[in-house]
Amino acid sequence: MALALACFCLGSWLGMRFKVAILVPAIFAVIIVIWGVGLIGDQPNSLVIVAQVAAAMAIQVGYLTAALISARAARSKANARVVVRDFG
Repeated sequence: MALALACFCLGSWLGMRFKVAILVPAIFAVIIVIWGVGLIGDQPNSLVIVAQVAAAMAIQVGYLTAALISARAARSKANARVVVRDFG
């Protein structure tokens, strides 16, 4: 659960700052790190694979969530009306 939350936060951060192409190296790096931790901790391969898939999905969902929020905020900012009052 903590891994999924951390990966979701990582994906959200990436979604606010980078384009979608950053997902490939980010997911690759997370998969390598999880593989290394699983190898050091002598975890079963099935558990490591499930953790890798869950982390990759969490990064993608976090990226998508942040990208949608950023796009909606930009759209609402562009549609905001400017009210000019003349007090003269």
